[in-house]
Order: sequence, then C-alpha cells, then structure tokens
Amino acid sequence: MVTKRPINTGGELDLSTGTFGHRRAAAYGSKAFTGGALVADAAPAAARQRGPDRRWAQSIHRFDRKLAGLGAFIDDVGASG
Repeated sequence: MVTKRPINTGGELDLSTGTFGHRRAAAYGSKAFTGGALVADAAPAAARQRGPDRRWAQSIHRFDRKLAGLGAFIDDVGASG
C-alpha cells in the first residue's frame, strides 16, 4: 500500500522465506514527474504448515495470497492560480 506521493523515481524488490514453507515477495516501482507520480506494487505470499507428525497438515493450514495495486498522484487538481 502506498500512502504518500513518491518524490523520486525508483523501485524496490524484497524476497524472503521462513519456517513452515513461508515464501514472500514484494515489488514496488514509482515514476515521479512534474505535477504528479505513478506507482505500482505487488506482494504475493504463500505458506504451508506441517502437522506434529511432520506430514503436511490439512489444507486449512495453507494460504496463497496475491496482492497488487496501481496508483496515481496528481498535484493541485482544481487549484486556481
């Protein structure tokens, strides 16, 4: 989620893993220009939890999530000069 207008053009990528098969990725990119900015972000994540006997637990203990978004920031919309 982007909550503030980007002032620079750039990007960022984050890849991580954890216990129980947890995998996460996040990507963010922005393009700033005179009068506004454009942004895009995505964050897929997945995990599988093992039961006490080290077998894969039932499907209720799994998740697979994909989030993505686009945004536009326009400066001074409707402002009189």
